[in-house]
Amino acid sequence: MDGVSDPSAILEFGRYRLDRHRREFFTDGRPVELGGRAFDTLLALVDGRGTVLSKDELLRRIWPDRIVEENNLEIQISTLRKVLGADRHLIRTVFGRGYQFTGDVRGPGTAVVGAPVPIQATNLPAPVSDSSAERPRSVTS
Repeated sequence: MDGVSDPSAILEFGRYRLDRHRREFFTDGRPVELGGRAFDTLLALVDGRGTVLSKDELLRRIWPDRIVEENNLEIQISTLRKVLGADRHLIRTVFGRGYQFTGDVRGPGTAVVGAPVPIQATNLPAPVSDSSAERPRSVTS
């Protein structure tokens, strides 16, 4: 099915529109040039519907069957945040876990089809109360 006749191929959030089949991204109705990896990164985050995607998961989705360094992902996230400008908060860094898309995603003329999943205390590891317990190691990027 081509992108023109498939309404599910079009996703909107705020003043942005993303056409997954035609691989086009628009701000206020104007096309925005995104490289292929930046587009794939945005699509993976938007498709995540507010869930936190780990860096490893994003690397697997964006660079399938390849081994790449984590800084490649960071470059794509940085590119997207520059494109989003004042709306850069739509891509949230969740320290030690990954990235989360925080926008309300909808198809044209439809209600919200996915909303961010709030990060609740139940999703986080329990705090260590014993000061002699082993502390978690820092994750380096």
